[in-house]
Amino acid sequence: MLKKFTSILSILLIVIIACSQEEDYSQLQDWRSELRTEILEARRNVNSTSDLTIRSEIFVSETINFYIWIKNHLADGYVDKTCDDELFEKTIRSQLSAVELLIQISEPTEDPFELFPLPSEIIHVLGSEGAVGLEKDTFNLIDSNTLEWNVEFGNQPLMLEKNDGWYIVPTRLTESIFKGCKK
Repeated sequence: MLKKFTSILSILLIVIIACSQEEDYSQLQDWRSELRTEILEARRNVNSTSDLTIRSEIFVSETINFYIWIKNHLADGYVDKTCDDELFEKTIRSQLSAVELLIQISEPTEDPFELFPLPSEIIHVLGSEGAVGLEKDTFNLIDSNTLEWNVEFGNQPLMLEKNDGWYIVPTRLTESIFKGCKK
């Protein structure tokens, strides 16, 4: 009887330990839900007018909001903590002035989000069309603090670092956007 109880207790402990070591990706699901809502609202805002000047201003503002989202979810060391959203917006706005001009001369029927795609990190977090959650995604835990997040359509995984939650390691292209906010 004692042997049976010890065996059951051992199995129960092994199951509890195995379950507790499984990684929780609910934060990534929350990101996806948040950004899907944001992209729908951004598209609605951009398409709310046919005036190309106003449309280009709205698009740039919405794009800046997505970059601010990335900035606030970056791993340590990629952005100086003293660079708040307002300072970052001033830094990046000039980088998007050419995009603003090109939208003003584009056809009114063209979708600015297709002409000038959002950063790859945002596209990655948005995931596959038609996916409800993370079911089409795969995760490769490199070590306890590094994760590769692969999506169905992506060529490269999104790298994440853990520090009281997951944070994005930006691609080189995106990192260059934040050069005005680096130490």
